[in-house]
Amino acid sequence: MADTPKKPQPSAAPANPQSPRRKAAHKLAEERRQRLVVIITGATLGLALLAVLVGLIYDQAWTPSRTVASVGTTTLSRSDYWEQRRVAYARDIVQNFQLLVLLAGNPEFTQQFQGQSPAINRQISGLRRADLDENFIAQWETQQLIRQGAAAAGVTVAQDAVVQAITADLDALFLPDPTALEETAPAADEAPASDEAPASDEAPASDEAPAS
Repeated sequence: MADTPKKPQPSAAPANPQSPRRKAAHKLAEERRQRLVVIITGATLGLALLAVLVGLIYDQAWTPSRTVASVGTTTLSRSDYWEQRRVAYARDIVQNFQLLVLLAGNPEFTQQFQGQSPAINRQISGLRRADLDENFIAQWETQQLIRQGAAAAGVTVAQDAVVQAITADLDALFLPDPTALEETAPAADEAPASDEAPASDEAPASDEAPAS
């Protein structure tokens, strides 16, 4: 018996066929998600940048301009306070080195002053974060009261007088007291007093002529 030819089987249809419309909708949804991620990332970076800018403005503009003290029409801002404190610390460092030179022969004092400069440097580096020095502010207020009172009274100080006062202060700080040196110095032997020559015998008074 001749074999009968088999009928061709129809090919299986693909399981979940996607129409072009569904592909376009899926692509559109994916693009929306990507845009949303980009927007969220950009907004996060923008907020972080805004926070940094606000912090810089607060630290560099608003905080330095804040008033610390005022006397009359003169005000002391934070930036002025920091600047004057740095100048005062610089004076301390210079004075420290001068004392090291003067007391170089004393190991105890040399070791003591050598440890002061690093401590002053640490105070300068942490000046912006440190609390306000109330004693320094009180001294500034006293100086302003003196200056404004002198200006109101018409009192002026010559430059030579200022230089002499500074020189006297430096002499009192770095030079020994001459009176103390005189007290500690041994008294010089006094030279023996020279024998006085004996007084010459006075000549006897001449007899007066008798009155006539």
